[in-house]
Amino acid sequence: MAPSTAAGTVMVTRVVPPVAPARYVVREHLLGPLRVAVEDPRVALVLLSAAAGAGKTTLLGALADEFGYRRDQDVAWLQVDAVDSDPSRFWSGVAAAVDRVRAGVAEVVAGAARATGGAGEATVPVLVNLLDAGSPLLIVLDDLHLVDSPTVHNGLTLLLDRLPPQVTVAIGSRTDPPLRLGRLRVRGRMIELRTDDLQFHVAEAAAMLGTAHGLDTAQIEQVCRRTEGWAAGLVLAGLSLRRSDDTQTFVDSFGGADGLVADYLADELLDSLAEHDRDTLLASCVVDRLCGPLVDHLTGRDDGTRWLVRLAAANQLLRPLDSTGTWYRHHQLVLDLLRAEATRSLPDRLPDLHRRAATWFGEHGEPEPAVRHLVLAGDRLQAAAVLAAGLGWRLIATGAADTLHRMLAEVGDAADSVTGCVLQAGWCALLRNEIDLAQQRLTRARAMREDDNRAWDPLYDALEINIALFRGTVAAALDAALPVLAADRLSELMSPMATSVGMALAWAGRLADARCTLEIARQRAAVDAAATVEVLAWIYLALAEAEVGTRIAAHDAADRAIESARQRGLAGYHRLAMAHAVRAATATDPAAVASDVDRALELARRPLGALDAGYVYAVAADVRLTAGAPDGADLLQHAQEIADRCPDPGVLGSRLRRIRDRHRLPQSRPTSTPGPVEPLTDRELAVLRLLPGQLSQRQIAAELFVSLNTVKTHSRGIFRKLAARDRRHAVQCARELGLL
Repeated sequence: MAPSTAAGTVMVTRVVPPVAPARYVVREHLLGPLRVAVEDPRVALVLLSAAAGAGKTTLLGALADEFGYRRDQDVAWLQVDAVDSDPSRFWSGVAAAVDRVRAGVAEVVAGAARATGGAGEATVPVLVNLLDAGSPLLIVLDDLHLVDSPTVHNGLTLLLDRLPPQVTVAIGSRTDPPLRLGRLRVRGRMIELRTDDLQFHVAEAAAMLGTAHGLDTAQIEQVCRRTEGWAAGLVLAGLSLRRSDDTQTFVDSFGGADGLVADYLADELLDSLAEHDRDTLLASCVVDRLCGPLVDHLTGRDDGTRWLVRLAAANQLLRPLDSTGTWYRHHQLVLDLLRAEATRSLPDRLPDLHRRAATWFGEHGEPEPAVRHLVLAGDRLQAAAVLAAGLGWRLIATGAADTLHRMLAEVGDAADSVTGCVLQAGWCALLRNEIDLAQQRLTRARAMREDDNRAWDPLYDALEINIALFRGTVAAALDAALPVLAADRLSELMSPMATSVGMALAWAGRLADARCTLEIARQRAAVDAAATVEVLAWIYLALAEAEVGTRIAAHDAADRAIESARQRGLAGYHRLAMAHAVRAATATDPAAVASDVDRALELARRPLGALDAGYVYAVAADVRLTAGAPDGADLLQHAQEIADRCPDPGVLGSRLRRIRDRHRLPQSRPTSTPGPVEPLTDRELAVLRLLPGQLSQRQIAAELFVSLNTVKTHSRGIFRKLAARDRRHAVQCARELGLL
């Protein structure tokens, strides 16, 4: 049985070259140029772009066989699937394929893909560095047309640009992938074969059809001409000839291109099969891949394994996926037409067949296909329940948020009625930088949870913390974090949740609590092997130590974050911008400082939360101003503009004021006094605690059950006592004085 397709894994059958057809024809006039191209260090890409059934997979398999077995050179094969439209999944699949010949690649590259959502600029350099030191390698990506993600295509383009000379990528696709082929063509960096190139010649057609059919040369030429040398058409012709008593009549009537497949299925294949075979073929076409026990579950019989072996031996339309004869798949062209026939001839049975498939996959640890079959069966509520029960969280944890987003869309309105799915949609929105949508989903999930009377769940608080920090509303993040801290519930949190609490405490200036919480989170992440979370905990430990003023500890934590990320293939993780900034702020070697600032600014070009981005630009400004660089003032202005857009920038505001003081620059806002002119009253303190959020004065009045005029009076008292000009400045002064 193939390994589970649960989140984070890749089936073995997807990373093994296909078994050659029973009647395999060696096509030396095509293999020759491909062989030369793979051995040419200037060629990065071998592209087979042709219609379905043209023989792309067979030819790529022959190329892989020659290099992998006859020449004992490394070949990595990935059978691309629709799930690879998720960039994290795609690069994890590539890594798994390469890992079969280069041990250790999967752990590092897949880790980078999960941490960055499969961003090419972060993942590709990790893969290239691992490939650069190795021996010659051929990477085959078959059926790439199934991927529709621009992020994946951009990453592949980057890979081809940076590919080491001893590595070649071979792609099989029904359409030209958007990989800047024109540029590769002009530079002599690719070789391509298309539909016309892949057409079978008469001699090859004769070899495929064999001599058993009694065809003479003229008849073979006629069949070849009528099929236009199309490989699938020749296969179908051979199957039909087995049952024809009059070969010349058959040859005269046989014609068409792709359309002959539909005619063949309806008039020849299905009608000629025994009832048992026909029923099994149509029942089993609801799934993408087949094994004996699965066929048995779909049909209610017990001969699935024998049936698969017999059918695969009888024709080339059922292809083995492994060398053990356990897993098979239909030729995709035939599968599409079988499904069309099943829809026409047994529409009432299809929902039950999909339910059976869902049950089988669910019982065998494969929840993703289970969800898809439940959707096809019309059981969307049950599909939503599977997502909410754990699959959705595993997809998020493995960086496959794009996959979860698509699955939630497939489930549709049913997902909106399941609390866990609504919350998962909020996390997806956050990871896609759709912050307003994330907040909407969180608000709805909280309301649904109250209706359901559910127990406390840290996933809600963690999402609220991350939304607030992304927006630069530290007080709101702190409000969500403090109850966890006060209730001493850190021991109940998973490492990502504990890290979120620690981040909120760090940005709020609760530095002692932050250091303690983040250390707990870091240790737990190390035990859980949650590499990205461990790196994130180190990053914010570095921030907390820097704000406390422990320079050596801050530098060490930042260094640990960067080194830990490098070892795990996460050097391109965009949130490392903070670690590079802290290391630059605490280093003494001018060259190292300059290098870290450059790297921090480079990583900050990717979407960061407002606080992270502001902090990076603030530190970069400090370093550049110290060095007398002309862009220092501009960087500081940019950092200040980011902070000004934050309802409550937390320690970022303090950092900016210290920088201005150090360089004797005018403050953008009045500085705080050493303490309040006079103590704040209890009512003023109550109003003060609501000022960092986004509530209007009228909403604050409603929250405190007082009049609007009362809130205005208390606000004026707060501003006077803190010597603050406005609400934002009052919040910052209060935070520095420990009043918030």
